[in-house]
Amino acid sequence: MTLQEILIELRSLTGIPDLTLDAQTRACRLIFGEEHEVEFEEVGSTEGGMFFIHAIVGPLPRSSPAAVFVDLLIAGLFGLETGSASFGYDDVREELVIFQRFDPRHTDMDVFTRELESFLAVLKSRKRKLVDGVSVLTLGGQANSLEYLSAVRG
Repeated sequence: MTLQEILIELRSLTGIPDLTLDAQTRACRLIFGEEHEVEFEEVGSTEGGMFFIHAIVGPLPRSSPAAVFVDLLIAGLFGLETGSASFGYDDVREELVIFQRFDPRHTDMDVFTRELESFLAVLKSRKRKLVDGVSVLTLGGQANSLEYLSAVRG
């Protein structure tokens, strides 16, 4: 299913009349739960190709960006805490981004709905972790992620 076909299906399910891709950007933005803004974006030069969903998780805390990155690497290992979603860092806006790629040849509405629900759950969880502070890693009784990093490197 292409992104345009998914949006048509979502339009009929939600009743949102203007749920369509922008002709220039090939993107559409939806807000879930009044606070989770998710961008749906077609990539490539042809319509009906690969597409992404992505959202801003938030800015990295200046005091402990390394702890956040380590936490994300642990969460993303084999997708155990992230499902099919991945994380990236927008160095221009200095924000953490969650994204997921879809291949229309392997995506139907059931797959997309299930993946979108998982994506939103991970987005909510990671936003909460950024606000509350990342889970602190422990190694040998030490509750300090930077000590953990140097122990791994050393």
